[in-house]
Amino acid sequence: MWRSVLAVILTASLVLTQSAGLAEDSTERMNSISSTHPVKYQQFTYFYELRRGTTEMASISFLELQYVTSPQSPIAGIAPLNLQLKDSDGIEVENFKYPETSTRKFAFQPQSIPVVTFYDQSIHFNLQAAKTAALGPHTLTGKLTFQLITDAGINPPEQINFQFPVTVVEKGAKIQRTEWSRTQNTRRERIALIVFAPVLLVAWIAACIPGSILGYCKGS
Repeated sequence: MWRSVLAVILTASLVLTQSAGLAEDSTERMNSISSTHPVKYQQFTYFYELRRGTTEMASISFLELQYVTSPQSPIAGIAPLNLQLKDSDGIEVENFKYPETSTRKFAFQPQSIPVVTFYDQSIHFNLQAAKTAALGPHTLTGKLTFQLITDAGINPPEQINFQFPVTVVEKGAKIQRTEWSRTQNTRRERIALIVFAPVLLVAWIAACIPGSILGYCKGS
């Protein structure tokens, strides 16, 4: 069963290769797409392993981008980025979040085209492992299609093979968070921030208003 996910990438005549010498249990991998102008990307998971019966965040982050379209802002006649991943022995991919787009003018036509922005070069999604998922290393395989836009015009649609490695362990196994995960806010952390930020702001104002009068509120 194929599931769709959108990714950001652009190159000409691409062949996907994985970097050698990486630890098998590491889910932070540097890859490059072989072409005239190689495009590098990284694959991340929230933990170094995925436990049975759990759902965790994952991401693909591109380090070099030019201009491609997204299904969020489809343009007639231009194939948007589309990554299809095949399920692997009890692992499913779901809840994709795609990069934002902004309009840009190209020399070949007067109308602006919404393309993926340079400041948002990642796609995020969830990896869900069934309680009966096969233990050990897995490789989610798929194919990525896209259509490059330049000032000279729109290139023909291109397609490359794609892989995303995952290691499944027992549900009760002790696992470690990746460095990437420490840069991501969890849902619980976001809720806590939304709930407590106004309280802290009110407390700060309550302390600093009289403090500005009495002179003990720093910076007043």
